Amino acid sequence: MRFALIVLALASFTHCSSRTPTSVGPRQTPAPPGSPPPATATPTPAAPAAPAEAASPTPSGPTFSTPTRFGRLAIYTVSLPGAAQEDPGPLLLLDDALSQGLAEVRELDATPATPTANAPVPAEDVVEQIQQRGDGAAVGTLVIENKSDTPIFVLAGTVVKGGKQDRQIGQDFVVDARQTTPVDAFCVEQGRWHAQREGAATDGKFAAVPALATSKVRAAGQYRKDQQAVWHNVAETNKAHAKATDSGTLLATLDDPEVAARIDALSRQVGAHLAASTPRDALVGLAWAIDDRIQGVRWFAHRRVFDLVADKLVRAAAVDALTAEAAGPAPALAPPPPPDAVARFVAEVEREAAEVRATPAKNDNEYRESERAWGSATVLKGKDGKRARPLAYDFIAK
Repeated sequence: MRFALIVLALASFTHCSSRTPTSVGPRQTPAPPGSPPPATATPTPAAPAAPAEAASPTPSGPTFSTPTRFGRLAIYTVSLPGAAQEDPGPLLLLDDALSQGLAEVRELDATPATPTANAPVPAEDVVEQIQQRGDGAAVGTLVIENKSDTPIFVLAGTVVKGGKQDRQIGQDFVVDARQTTPVDAFCVEQGRWHAQREGAATDGKFAAVPALATSKVRAAGQYRKDQQAVWHNVAETNKAHAKATDSGTLLATLDDPEVAARIDALSRQVGAHLAASTPRDALVGLAWAIDDRIQGVRWFAHRRVFDLVADKLVRAAAVDALTAEAAGPAPALAPPPPPDAVARFVAEVEREAAEVRATPAKNDNEYRESERAWGSATVLKGKDGKRARPLAYDFIAK
């Protein structure tokens, strides 16, 4: 699988102002009492003139299945033959590392005064991008400490709550074993800048949230690097779901019991579909569409990596679909795009020139942009500074 590796010349960050107005598939959880009935899975044949077989953006690349529809959400499985997969070795998801006490996410100013001997010094370009406040915190930077012997994989769009403001992680990071690394972040809570959340002290630390940010909120930060656009899309998400807090946090929606129950219900349906997909050892990712529009595509170098993050990705697709439903009915229930349309969506981005964005973590990220989508690849750093094969691929609609 050869992919041209890409990206935009990235503009400098615009950060928050504190006072301005399952073996395969997700880990299953039981339905909470009173949960709404889940959407019915409907295998959807490709649009009238499309072939039924899976499609691939390149002859040796991953293939996309025909879609299965769950209401307005259509899910495509992404498959890669075992011989074409590359196992990166053990990885921990940030959520799991936090729940096991193997990691800590904190404000920059909450970093211990005496760093560990192997904690890397932030690269100059990272330091230059830090927007300091008078109290020493950095709105656009958080710190992740990996206390384990296993690298931690942090997906772009991961929402963390606590600290002095709720944030989303600004791009993919692989934090190496026993390392403390600064990571890009964008504010998803406009009206708070203090270490008290819901009446409890945060001590400058954060917990992870099960769902990723919506695709629009994530893209505004990761790809557009536009804090105002992040705030706008957070506000639009909360408005669609009729949820609000004084601080304007995205967690008004993601933490709401009613919305969370709907996310759980839809995620269980999609997770069951993925678990039944065959061949299971070839399943490395998923793509999703809302109505007749492709929304996102994400796959990984090995099925084990997808197993690790599948629940987060399924929930991300569910949040996108439920937000679209909350915003208003579709004009008409059009058939989802066929698999070859997903392949073209990816191929259009892959044809564009790539540009690397270095990180102080174990990976660099390569970005690209087409007329209708953005894309990125998460590339592990090889030995002696050499580049290794990408760990993950991401494509998201504009």
